[in-house]
Amino acid sequence: MAKSWHSDQPQCGSPEPTITISMKRALAGNLGILLSLTLTACQGSGLERSLAPDPKLTSPSPTLPAKPSPTPTPTDTPNPEVVADPEPSPTPVVVANLTAVPTALQPLVQEVLNLGVIPASEVQLEQPVTRRQFARWLMAVQQRLYQDQIERQVRPATPGSPPVFTDVPRSDPDFPAIQGLAEAGIIPSRLTSPTAPTRFQPDQPLTRAALITWKVSLDVPGTLPTATVADVAKTWGFQDSATLDPLALAALSADYGHEPSTVRRVWGRTRLFLPQRMVSQAQALAALWSLGNGDTLVTAREALK
Repeated sequence: MAKSWHSDQPQCGSPEPTITISMKRALAGNLGILLSLTLTACQGSGLERSLAPDPKLTSPSPTLPAKPSPTPTPTDTPNPEVVADPEPSPTPVVVANLTAVPTALQPLVQEVLNLGVIPASEVQLEQPVTRRQFARWLMAVQQRLYQDQIERQVRPATPGSPPVFTDVPRSDPDFPAIQGLAEAGIIPSRLTSPTAPTRFQPDQPLTRAALITWKVSLDVPGTLPTATVADVAKTWGFQDSATLDPLALAALSADYGHEPSTVRRVWGRTRLFLPQRMVSQAQALAALWSLGNGDTLVTAREALK
């Protein structure tokens, strides 16, 4: 009988050995123990570090800087409403004895003085105004009221002008005003009439007749209308119309239809004109409160705005 030979190696063509469930469980348990021992032995080693998660992959994403808000362009912000500063009101000129002036004239006198062309130091409201003073004031106020209309201004005389009046030479401080008004035909002189006086009498008090003649000559353009004593007596009702000279009659006739009337503003309702009565400085200033007629009318109140 031949001896059989046994080999641990599987024979070619023989079936694979069968692995039972119990064998699988034993093998799995042994592998678990071996893996546990290996991890314990390698704790803190490169293997543990290799198994640890990559901090680059697990670290939080860096915080991005906040995007700056765009700077608003001039068109993004509405333009604020520009409010112009109100123009300062002129400082009222302080003048003595204003309360002694009739109440109706006080605001007129104050507004003319506020124009700033008549020094308050030379004003004494209750005193008579001289002819040179009124000529100087008339020129100054006329240029101030028409400062934006130079074509309507009366020009002062040049130093080389031949004197019209024998008592107002070129050396007189008021020569530019008096001579200029005469050359413009506002003040009667030999330039307007061969029979006019050759002397101006600058330091004499101004009369009502002279004031109305000079003033209305500036208010009304062109030649004043001819008027008779009967005309003035009928319109104004003046009982002393017969004492008026032709120039005063013409001026009063023109002033009657003029608004605002100088006579009504300064002297109010009256049946006597009293042409040779002296004019106070307060009355002279009130007369200068307005100049012109119609479209050319300008008041001190309007000029101060």
